[in-house]
Amino acid sequence: MDDSFLKTITILVALSGWFKVVYDHISSSPKISGRLLVVLRGQTESPPGNLLSMFIVYPYLLNKRKNSVHMLDYRLSIRKKGSWKWLELTRAYGMEKVPSFQLSAAAGGEIKLNNYSSNLIYMKKSPAQYGVPLHGWIPFVGAPDRFEWPDLQYKLECIDGYGKKHVIKGKEKDFVSLMLVMEIADVQLPPSMINNQLK
Repeated sequence: MDDSFLKTITILVALSGWFKVVYDHISSSPKISGRLLVVLRGQTESPPGNLLSMFIVYPYLLNKRKNSVHMLDYRLSIRKKGSWKWLELTRAYGMEKVPSFQLSAAAGGEIKLNNYSSNLIYMKKSPAQYGVPLHGWIPFVGAPDRFEWPDLQYKLECIDGYGKKHVIKGKEKDFVSLMLVMEIADVQLPPSMINNQLK
């Protein structure tokens, strides 16, 4: 064997060691992916006399890496179809004190979220871990007319305990059936919404 061949082998072995170090570092960092199963929209009065649009998001999160991580906070932005500008909504904190919740649906009637406080994603103590989904409601509020805007796009930022943001985007056309959401999250929908699902 000549020296150049031995040098090449030595360099390749050294590089493979560094590659493994870099790969291990990247693969050990949690990476959250998932989808928005649904966003329920309606109106609420908080405090009484102050109308607000309400957006209640139900994300289904998965950690693609083996190191688990706790989620610290969430942010939601909306965008009209054809627009480039994202508008951030306000997170509704303190909703865990409400045992059940309802909001007026745009199609008429009331959407009732039973066992609401126990179904909030941030009330679930488990971390986002590999192969185990983390899901639940997250409430946001905005200006009174926003719940009526058609064809919205959504951007949910999930901020983990290390401050890293994991972004999940979704469009209403990609949401799952509301009948599935009723089954997963203990929701009662008004007849107007159920009839739309059965068409």
